[in-house]
Amino acid sequence: MRFTKKSYSIRKGIIKIEDLLQKNSLNESTKVKIADYLVRFKNLIFNDSYNYEEKPNYKSFKNHIFLTTLNIHPLRVIDYRFEYIYDLIIKLSYDEVFSFCEEIYSYFETNEIEYHANIIWQNILNTLFEEEHVCHRMVNGFITDVLDDTEITSINNAIESQDNVSSRMQKALKALYKDNDTQTAIRESIEAVEAMCKTKTNSTSGTLANAIDQLRRENKIHPALADGLKKIYGFTSDTVRHASGQSETPPTKETAQFMVLFCSNLINYIKTI
Repeated sequence: MRFTKKSYSIRKGIIKIEDLLQKNSLNESTKVKIADYLVRFKNLIFNDSYNYEEKPNYKSFKNHIFLTTLNIHPLRVIDYRFEYIYDLIIKLSYDEVFSFCEEIYSYFETNEIEYHANIIWQNILNTLFEEEHVCHRMVNGFITDVLDDTEITSINNAIESQDNVSSRMQKALKALYKDNDTQTAIRESIEAVEAMCKTKTNSTSGTLANAIDQLRRENKIHPALADGLKKIYGFTSDTVRHASGQSETPPTKETAQFMVLFCSNLINYIKTI
């Protein structure tokens, strides 16, 4: 289907979380970096002796990578230099790349060529995945999701709220996944909740706490939930929301991710009450 006009999302400048994260795809830059890290990893593991390419353990590893994993014809493997890995990985789908990475871990787990080489590979990959905002991590040799489809849907639904809420959530996502600014991510997330609460209570002034109190008086939220939300609001106020400049210790990425997801769920809940 072709559209002659720009879609709503494009006109409104809505950022989807999939635009900032890699879940069911890997961009070319990430694939190139995986290949680059693999070449460096190979050099780290095998360069402890002269002419290591002639050593049996290196030949075994090379055969496993090109012959078993990448399915290169046996007669062509001998002609392959490791640098050709770039061209091969680029052509793989994201799930094939993940399977390839798992095979490397499995090889070193089975063949103890270097002490804990499999763990070194896992740590290298996880660092790369975090830098590239890949929604997966390797755990005990298996690559698994760190953000599931339900969580992504919740964040996207929050973004599709009215403009004042949507703009805040877009800023939060950009801060967290593009700028690595956890302080701004938390601040914008809680202010998106505040904007939603003010919309629900038809308020144009006051704080989130004031809006929560009004929702509580209208019996739209349970008193215990209202108290909990006010404490969360207090947490953000103390740590980032009203801070002057950067704090000495910025919130961790895990804290910011929790707050973005928590605020997304809260916004979607408040829509329904």
